[in-house]
Amino acid sequence: MAIDITRDKLISLEDAAKMFPKTGGGHVHAKTVRNWITNGYHGIKLDGAQVGSKFYTTADALKSFSRRLNELRQVRSRKVDEPHVEAESVVPAPNRAAPAVDFTVAHEEAAAGSDTLTEEDTTVDLRRLQPARQNQ
Repeated sequence: MAIDITRDKLISLEDAAKMFPKTGGGHVHAKTVRNWITNGYHGIKLDGAQVGSKFYTTADALKSFSRRLNELRQVRSRKVDEPHVEAESVVPAPNRAAPAVDFTVAHEEAAAGSDTLTEEDTTVDLRRLQPARQNQ
């Protein structure tokens, strides 16, 4: 939903922040609301409009943002009750490392001197691994 600055009633980020109470009192900071517009929260962005150097949003955009976050929470809480997801169905997000695969060697003597380890349909070339570095 795009915000039309000529028709929609704009709400400043300071006023929008006051609509989101924090645990223990107070409310979120206006910069948090700006981050929801520019970066999103859990992959969901708040609709906003930039007018000059200031950002604005609308009551409808805040309702939609809140509704979508609640839907996401419901989906995630249902997934907790579901059986474990198989590793094949996990797709790493861009700019994130792929999930670690636990390689257990059943017969160490068979793996000794080998240049690769294979677990189901994944093969690791041991020659390309870098030695672990110790933080100092």
